Amino acid sequence: MSYVCLDCGHAFNVPREYREKHGLEGPPYEWIQCCPLCGGSFEPSVECDLCGRDVAESEVKELLGAYLCEECFKNEGGDTDVD
Repeated sequence: MSYVCLDCGHAFNVPREYREKHGLEGPPYEWIQCCPLCGGSFEPSVECDLCGRDVAESEVKELLGAYLCEECFKNEGGDTDVD
């Protein structure tokens, strides 16, 4: 599965994982996953059917059954005011 960072836009396959101790000397600790480049939040990505760019699932646009990034959606005449 591929992911895309919601902060920096970096596309990656494996998120960085670290243990957050929250100041505790012993468990339970929290395991946190983040973007390996900037440490930001991420979500699964979808590949744009026209340009091949990885797009966050929440940002992909659908036009006539094709999944498009916003730029390709605009170029194909999609209405940018409607999700």
